[in-house]
Amino acid sequence: MDVSLCPVLLQLTVAWSSGSGFRVEQPKYIEAVVDESVTLTCTFTHPEISSLRDIDIRWKVRKNHKTDIFRYLDNYTLNVFGGRINFLGSPLRDKTGSIRLHRVEERDTNMYFCIVVILGEEYTGPGTVLSVQARTGDRGFRVKQMGYLEAAENGSVILPCSFTYPDTYTPRDIHITWKVGGFHGTKIFDSSQNNTFGEYQGRIEFLGSPLRNKTGSIRLVALKANDSNFYFCLVTCFNDSDKPIGWQSISGTFLSVRAITVTEEMRNLSHGSILMIRTALVLGLLVAVWTVGIYLIKRNPVTDATSRGLKKETFQETQL
Repeated sequence: MDVSLCPVLLQLTVAWSSGSGFRVEQPKYIEAVVDESVTLTCTFTHPEISSLRDIDIRWKVRKNHKTDIFRYLDNYTLNVFGGRINFLGSPLRDKTGSIRLHRVEERDTNMYFCIVVILGEEYTGPGTVLSVQARTGDRGFRVKQMGYLEAAENGSVILPCSFTYPDTYTPRDIHITWKVGGFHGTKIFDSSQNNTFGEYQGRIEFLGSPLRNKTGSIRLVALKANDSNFYFCLVTCFNDSDKPIGWQSISGTFLSVRAITVTEEMRNLSHGSILMIRTALVLGLLVAVWTVGIYLIKRNPVTDATSRGLKKETFQETQL
């Protein structure tokens, strides 16, 4: 089965646009299985270009990575992808720069960026997270994580982690470690002492039950934009006879933290809070109208004169 034919889980997102009409689009997330092929889609818009030499398509992993893995005009492919990338795009006719990656491996899990170069100017897409999963059916040591999660800034998200080990293996204790950034990334949580590290201190809650349910999930709270990254769950088992055994998912989970909109902020308010705000606004408006009305009455010359005349007539009637 070619997973490139499967429905993409999330719709295309505009990565870059300007009044000049340039825009690059990519799917946010694609999942593949080891040894299969997958298509990394890239489409774009631009003013009419007459020469094919005016357009180049480049691909790289990670946005700030200096090395291209593919270049269209040079017919260049990075050695590690040698013989595994085919260009499917038609830059001039169809405004596409898609590539197909063959015989995918778990280590191919990464974020892939399509770069459209027009007349020397580079326009970069939002990136596609490719998650390559191992084939199922293995009852040995294995960690399972979701390939992609999306959450709102200032909110929270659960990063699931479950695992298996052989039926003949009986662990005495199981430790869960979470890392960020890559397979050998920075440690942010250790369940052995319930420790959280770095900027994640106070923001991670351990939800796992390693011995009972074979889980090592965590909840990450007070999300920030820079929390968007790959997260890896490492499982380390201990028993009485062997050395500790540790294993983790190669692909991990990519967490995308999006900025929350004003509409979402209002929606998150409780009905009671909204009612209090409305009541305060109405009372404030009434007080303002009343204050302005009193001020105008006092300042109106006609009203003052009439008031003085009435007082004078009342006085004369009293004298009579």
